[in-house]
Amino acid sequence: MRRPLVPLMLLVGLALSGCVVRNNCTPNNCNGCCDSTGMCLDGRSPDACGARGATCSACLGGLCTNGTCSSPPVGVGGGAAGGGGTAGGGTAGGSAGGTVGGPTYSVNFFWSFAGQTCAQAGVSNVTVTAPGTPGGTFRCNQAGTDGAVVPGFPAGAYTVTLEGRDAANQVRFRGTSQVQLVGQDISVQVRLEPVSSGPGDLTVRWSFPPLAGAPTPTCSQATITTVSVSVNGGTPQSVTCSRGEPGGMGLTLPNQSGTVRLDLAAADTNGFVYFRKQETVAITGTTRVTVALDWDVGSLPVRWEFRENGQLRTCAQVGVSTVVLNLRTSTGSFLYPGAGADVPCTDATTGQATVFPYLPKGTYDVFFQAVGTGGRLYKTDQATPPRVTVRAGQFPQLDAMTPTYTLAP
Repeated sequence: MRRPLVPLMLLVGLALSGCVVRNNCTPNNCNGCCDSTGMCLDGRSPDACGARGATCSACLGGLCTNGTCSSPPVGVGGGAAGGGGTAGGGTAGGSAGGTVGGPTYSVNFFWSFAGQTCAQAGVSNVTVTAPGTPGGTFRCNQAGTDGAVVPGFPAGAYTVTLEGRDAANQVRFRGTSQVQLVGQDISVQVRLEPVSSGPGDLTVRWSFPPLAGAPTPTCSQATITTVSVSVNGGTPQSVTCSRGEPGGMGLTLPNQSGTVRLDLAAADTNGFVYFRKQETVAITGTTRVTVALDWDVGSLPVRWEFRENGQLRTCAQVGVSTVVLNLRTSTGSFLYPGAGADVPCTDATTGQATVFPYLPKGTYDVFFQAVGTGGRLYKTDQATPPRVTVRAGQFPQLDAMTPTYTLAP
């Protein structure tokens, strides 16, 4: 018989997860300056200048030197032309003093942290350093984008160092980028990697995609009772689902280091898995992550008909009350035990059709069988069976596009 299925509301949108970090910048914990949200910045940027926990200030048209706004130095002309004579004199022009004039350009940096977003990696701000440029510290996520526009690059080639810092202004990630500017602004993608800080604890929580009427469903609304978590392909650890809800204590995995791969699977009370997710997490001391689980199932609508001696027949005409459906996976195993799942041949609502609402994603060979009057066996092509694909998170219903499978003696 078919596995009992717990009713679930269908997917209506894509879940976007994130977190808000409340910062607490004071002169006691910040050597730079504190911005309006309480974030500790390094205080070296012209748009966020300050020191010893002072409020960040913008140096309008000026520079930030040692946490203090100052006027830009005025360029000094070059040296005088060298003396004449056939022996040759000094070099004309000499070296310009102060700041060399000329246009500057901006680099639009887009960053990630071992493949994670700012929120996932717990990064509050990113410090950008390049010789000969103002650089500065920038909020990690700006207006929904993980990145920032960094101005003040004269034309030339640079090795830029980027450091991702947490809410306490500790460096957690570092990366470099080779940048070359010739007459225009550019955009650059940078992947920062964890700064080694030894083993730490990893606390894992999870969330589910939206369901109809529940943008952020609970375990109960998603009919999930347990979630199993494995690290780097190890033995899964199964815990009660509610433990990993946003208000739960989470699952703590001690003594993790480097970059680890998490595999999560969320199952109902029968052990049937509805959601899965694989995610890579960089460990930087005590690390917390919320994994947004994805659907691992989809629906399969099917119709059937009978043909005998070239003529189309109904369930009643061939004496069939039950149709048996089975699906063979790409590995050659059958989804249902025995002959398969029993389905009423005709239904008052759907007719000669049904919907399997939650099947594991994958490609299947389809097998239909039915026994009619006098024990006559009707079936689909068993040697070259029809093939269907079930896509995770897609829940098609019965409509004009639903395939019809023909059973014949």
